[in-house]
Amino acid sequence: MRFTASLEVFSDASCLGWVHELPGCAARVRHRTEIERALATEIRRFLAEADEPLPRTIEIAIAIEAESSGSGPEATAALIAPDREALDPLAWARIAHRLAGSRERLLDRLDAAGGADPALLDEARHVGLLELLLAGQTFDTTTTDGARSYLAWTRSVTMARLSTAAARDTGQVSGGGDTEAWSAAKVARRLVWHERLHGGE
Repeated sequence: MRFTASLEVFSDASCLGWVHELPGCAARVRHRTEIERALATEIRRFLAEADEPLPRTIEIAIAIEAESSGSGPEATAALIAPDREALDPLAWARIAHRLAGSRERLLDRLDAAGGADPALLDEARHVGLLELLLAGQTFDTTTTDGARSYLAWTRSVTMARLSTAAARDTGQVSGGGDTEAWSAAKVARRLVWHERLHGGE
């Protein structure tokens, strides 16, 4: 089976390949010469996670290869060809199904660890924060209407969360030690302060 990939090549010679036909399927390697093999392995793993049929053979066609900046395992800035197409309901349903499966696997890992793995708890926090950040990118904040819509969305999420916290709050503090300590009251105080800093008053 033939798949198309776009590549990002970084200044340290590492390479990240994105599979066009499978949104979210990607492989990162130390050097460009390793990418086809890594992508084939990742395609098989990606399909197996969703119990989809595995192709007998995999052929990779490179659509574009571009230099990219950044470093680290999550460095990426590519806008690949499929990203320029509309996200239709059927494509979103497939992606939502994959997201449900990956979230379930993360929750299973959290349950199995029983709170005894601080690195896993940090990973869960990172996943949640990035999810909100990425969802926010669907707003065109370069326009007044887009900025207003974005602010309405962030406010609705914040108000729902803080209203729930206020109804159940016991003053519990989270974090501390090596991380900043937080409570619902501190979050509320910081929200007001931060908004006033940026012209809300």
